Amino acid sequence: MTHEDDGRENHRPHEADWEALALDELGELAWEPAPGNAFAPGSDHRKSWDDLILYPDLREAVERLNPSLPPDAVREAVATAATPASQDTYEENRTAHEYLTTGIRSVTYTDAFGAEHNPTIRLVDLDDPDANVYRALNQVTVIDGEKNRRFDIVLYVNGLPLAVLELKRAGDEDATLQTAHSQVTRYVEEFPTAFRYNALVLLSDGITAKYGTPFTPYEHFAPWNTDEFGNRVDVLEAEGIWDSGQNLALHGLFTQPRFLSLVRSFVNFVPSRRMKR
Repeated sequence: MTHEDDGRENHRPHEADWEALALDELGELAWEPAPGNAFAPGSDHRKSWDDLILYPDLREAVERLNPSLPPDAVREAVATAATPASQDTYEENRTAHEYLTTGIRSVTYTDAFGAEHNPTIRLVDLDDPDANVYRALNQVTVIDGEKNRRFDIVLYVNGLPLAVLELKRAGDEDATLQTAHSQVTRYVEEFPTAFRYNALVLLSDGITAKYGTPFTPYEHFAPWNTDEFGNRVDVLEAEGIWDSGQNLALHGLFTQPRFLSLVRSFVNFVPSRRMKR
């Protein structure tokens, strides 16, 4: 290898560089970046290493979006939202998506006058993006028994982990987007609870980025290649800066109103096949 080649190799962005760039861009899109270890179990945010939910954010959202709920009903709603009924990731994901889009309807309470109430309890405000709390945590550790993994970036809305970003280094033959997809597939098998609320997975090597769901086969992952008007584009121009495929995907998928619209209207479950698009 020549010195010139060596210089190019040294200046090629690493996974950590793409991760930092993604966090910066997400910050510009009004997600709050933070290191995952600041929200790890023991910090009063996550309850256990195999559970990604940020409980203070979730509890505060239930209180804020459902102001008439008494404290006991708030606690029951949070417990319902956070407790899986099985280890079937696909069916749990379906149930969680119903909670996100139609609310929780299983909580009843009696008011001071003896009247019984069975409200629809919202976890996320899908109509008013500003009513929610958005976080982008990087290097999020998940542990279950002897299995110990770190997710590159997890995106939260009101404490619920709705998206995972798996990043690789462009040009590394051992770290392709297909490798990233295989990793996510393994994560889903190893940590089913962590993917209950997941609506979207983004795979990126910085130059190229493709999105799907935890259950989407790799061949069905696709780049985000349309602008806000639905026109096909290959790059994103923002204030004269031509961005990478990663930034195009970040802006296309994670602008908050669009992301909430994707969660509500573009996630479909196929009863006869274990696949979600």
